[in-house]
Amino acid sequence: MIPNSTPKAGHAAVVQALIASNLWSNAKVTRLSVVGIRGYYCRTMGDPSRNDRGIYDDAIFVMSPDTFTAFNANTDPSITRVGRAVLESPQRVVYQPGYHGYGKRSGHPAFRQASRVIVRRDGGKGNGQALGDGRFRDSNSRPFWINLHRGGYKTTSSAGCQTVPPTQWSAFYHLVRLQLDRYQQQTFSYYLIDGPIN
Repeated sequence: MIPNSTPKAGHAAVVQALIASNLWSNAKVTRLSVVGIRGYYCRTMGDPSRNDRGIYDDAIFVMSPDTFTAFNANTDPSITRVGRAVLESPQRVVYQPGYHGYGKRSGHPAFRQASRVIVRRDGGKGNGQALGDGRFRDSNSRPFWINLHRGGYKTTSSAGCQTVPPTQWSAFYHLVRLQLDRYQQQTFSYYLIDGPIN
């Protein structure tokens, strides 16, 4: 399920939400960053009393000094299963260009996790360094590979990754690559925060 339109939040609202989450301290955007907002459509899609899975009810914004572009997104696993990872929010993750799904027909150029992350695992069980309360941190030598990649048509295609609908993926991917080149960045920061935002 995909919303009928892309997210409409303005630049100032997204920056203020970042500042409120304590992930961002300056209102000025000086380089490429990407912002994910979990539950952006929680009031209008799915069950408004909880965070849904398996639908594109989240948002992603590409921000730089010369662009502010919104895309529909998913920031959750497609299904609930013991051990399934949910990227904790608020959190900053570093991504770099790479490939998702090596050796699979669905494999494609994407953005790969390039920093340590914290996840919550369904059932409180799974691999990684246990932090308590169902939370786990990965290590530099054994990352969880919470990637940012293309989703599916019938499913969000996520076992814990961040996904963009296939109809929007090409535009998203090429915009991020263009901005990385423009600002001479090898990586970019992805900020995941909770919505909805005004």
